Amino acid sequence: MRKILIIALTLIVGAGALFAVDNDQIVLKLEHGESTVPKWLLEEATLDDFDSQEDQEDDYFSEEEKTLTLYPSLKTNSTDKIVVTVSGNPLASGSVSTKIGLSASGENSDGGTAVTWDETSAADKIKWTESAAGTANRVISHKLEVTMDADDYAAAVADDGYQATLTMEISSSN
Repeated sequence: MRKILIIALTLIVGAGALFAVDNDQIVLKLEHGESTVPKWLLEEATLDDFDSQEDQEDDYFSEEEKTLTLYPSLKTNSTDKIVVTVSGNPLASGSVSTKIGLSASGENSDGGTAVTWDETSAADKIKWTESAAGTANRVISHKLEVTMDADDYAAAVADDGYQATLTMEISSSN
């Protein structure tokens, strides 16, 4: 009887090992935080084409082209109202003190007025505020026209070029 019991236990253990199932687990996680990606673009962006558009690094005025159109744009999933503010300064050269003034206007901007960036009013800003808080991933893209002062251009004397920097600031509003 003892042999039968040992054989039966051995068969049970063997069968258990034969039909044993290995358990393996995986833990799925999602880290979802606010994300905002700004870009300077040459055309208005949408959610479908924002990622494929190249960020504009530089743009050039010329004697013929005295107005440049840019789109300060951003992709965000923030649930707050987004405020986009653009500031700038006049075109300046490292070799002379003469500066070329710029004027800028933002389509549908808060207040709807143009600003001037010259030696006396470089602190002026153009601002856009969303009308309602966001509820999903979205793209915000605004049209900005920057015009070089033709008289200042005609009086320019530097031969090594001029440059100005535009800054896009992104903040939220409740």
